[in-house]
Amino acid sequence: FANPNLKKYLDLVCIGTIADMVPLVDENRILVSWGLKELSFSARPGIVALKEVSGINTADVTAENIAFQFAPRINAAGRLAHADTALRLLITEDPGEARLLAKKLNSENISRQGVEARILTEALELAVDGGADRALVLASDNWHAGVVGIVAGRLAERFAKPVALIAMDGDTGRGSVRGVKGCNVVEGLKSVAHLLERYGGHRAAAGLTVRRDKLDDFKAAFVEYMNSNLSDEDLIPEVELDCMVSFDELNLRLLGELKRLEPFGQANEKPLFCATGADILNTEVVKEKHLRIKMRQNGMVQNAMAFRMAGLHPIKGNNFDVAFYPYVDEWRGVQSVRLNVKDIKPSGV
Repeated sequence: FANPNLKKYLDLVCIGTIADMVPLVDENRILVSWGLKELSFSARPGIVALKEVSGINTADVTAENIAFQFAPRINAAGRLAHADTALRLLITEDPGEARLLAKKLNSENISRQGVEARILTEALELAVDGGADRALVLASDNWHAGVVGIVAGRLAERFAKPVALIAMDGDTGRGSVRGVKGCNVVEGLKSVAHLLERYGGHRAAAGLTVRRDKLDDFKAAFVEYMNSNLSDEDLIPEVELDCMVSFDELNLRLLGELKRLEPFGQANEKPLFCATGADILNTEVVKEKHLRIKMRQNGMVQNAMAFRMAGLHPIKGNNFDVAFYPYVDEWRGVQSVRLNVKDIKPSGV
């Protein structure tokens, strides 16, 4: 018997590897690299339909397309409804069925975004300023267990401390925990395992099930563990920079060279650059949560987007340090270098 040709399945391997946040190193990076080539020209009806609803019009599918456009739609099925919708999309050979399933996933993803926004608003009202403790535990009967993990991650980033969000339902609650650098959330859960029905995960993210009559005890014990085991230094947000650059060094040739290093992803992050002494000329809030920024450094003006950083508006003045990912923006056939801002701070602070 001839060996089966498994290459045609690399598109699915690629999606699963990136969507499940598997480290893109060693053989995983090789599989994803070849899988992206399969994806770009895949005739699989589900992939074609997923491209359409995700707004991917080019043949060149990237790891970022999968992480931020494919994966949220595929995962939305399991978060709010039934995961078999995503499975059926990926295995169907009927283009008509694929289009219907892709539209359903897209609709469920939009619903997921709405639920996520509501939970985030309610959680922020409960958290106020995050408190003085080195961990935050919040619970509600109005939250969806399939979405609390995403919101916990947002809060952990906002308050720079581990966060547990729990969706209560009857006598039990299912929750998700997200950590920060210097924190091992699974060790924290292990220390209070006697108060939990079950738990599992890894250093940065975990899940748990807790009975309602044990909820308050869990909150107190988990927070006490983090208060005892984390220092103030552990909770200082850090941005790891790869290179210091000047705006006049950013050009299409440089970005073309960076593209040759792809695919980037988990454990193989794309390079993060920093420019110092930049002047912020003006800012504009986009879609109520993002920030469009115009900056100048060494006489060169750059346009940038800072996602989920609308709270900085209005920020204006001289001498800021900016951490960013450069990218190519194309408008009416003209390509330009733009910046995706990761962080901003006054120079010297």
